[in-house]
Amino acid sequence: MKIDWESQASHILFNPRLPQNIQESLKHQATLPGTLYIATSGTTALPKLVVLSKHAFLVSAAAVNHQLDSSEQDIWHSPLPLFHVGGLSILARAHLSGAAVIPWNLPKWSHTNYLEQLKRGVTLSSLVPTQLYDLIQANASPPPSLRTLFIGGDALSESLFKQAQALGWPVTPTYGLTECASQVAVGNPLQPLRHVTLNVIDGILQIKSDALLTGYLDADGTFQDPKIDGWFRTEDRAALHPNHIHLHGRNRDWVQIGAETVHIPKLQTHLEALFGPIGHIVPHKDPRLGVTLYLHLKDSLSAKTFVEQFNKTVLPFERLRGQA
Repeated sequence: MKIDWESQASHILFNPRLPQNIQESLKHQATLPGTLYIATSGTTALPKLVVLSKHAFLVSAAAVNHQLDSSEQDIWHSPLPLFHVGGLSILARAHLSGAAVIPWNLPKWSHTNYLEQLKRGVTLSSLVPTQLYDLIQANASPPPSLRTLFIGGDALSESLFKQAQALGWPVTPTYGLTECASQVAVGNPLQPLRHVTLNVIDGILQIKSDALLTGYLDADGTFQDPKIDGWFRTEDRAALHPNHIHLHGRNRDWVQIGAETVHIPKLQTHLEALFGPIGHIVPHKDPRLGVTLYLHLKDSLSAKTFVEQFNKTVLPFERLRGQA
């Protein structure tokens, strides 16, 4: 995908695995000039769109480039999809810095292909913890050209961080969100980037930034701006310190599965629409994906048929792994 970051053209970005009828419906939603519409995860209904101006992406990109001291000498490569801000933001950073971007050329993640691409002089890259886990399991080391590897999309465990460092990976943990066009804080501990102002109210992180979303566009065409006096309330529990922030996890209704955000109550509603109140969807910790989902049945029923039918109606990362 090529985006003219200085033009008034608008784009809608969504997971190509969404049902075709939903894809067609989304294509008619872009009405604001110079805007990127990013579909939220989910298959049970027309997704909500996060509305972000190109200017917001460039504000974020400038802050990240400043932190990296990035220039036209850099080469980016990442397998992160362009329908997520993690991948899309790389294009904005390269636009401002003049860095080259080597595109991902496979439909799925492959750690062997990623390692081959890095040998092309790549200096900057970005992965999610699941992908870093695969590299560590393969006992892989980076080429000397790689100077920074951002890890985002989900919390990076201290164990995984240390294992990556031991193999020579120049890992930099990040915290970001779609609503702020990518990164908010980087490093270990997490230090806020220069384009954000942070606050914590009732234990929940609040953000003010020129990189914040314009608003949300609901399935029925209703536009909503969630900001109050310029502040956006996240779903993340946090504590502020003089030079860094410490995250305590998300609102328990939300989980990250392989860096994809999943709203468990929404899946629970979908389950009950299919089968009635047969049980509950419960998250379990997973060393690779962070979290996986299981079905806990109320009665002594077999979960196999329910799981198989449910999994046909949701995206791969939303699928149930079996009976709890």
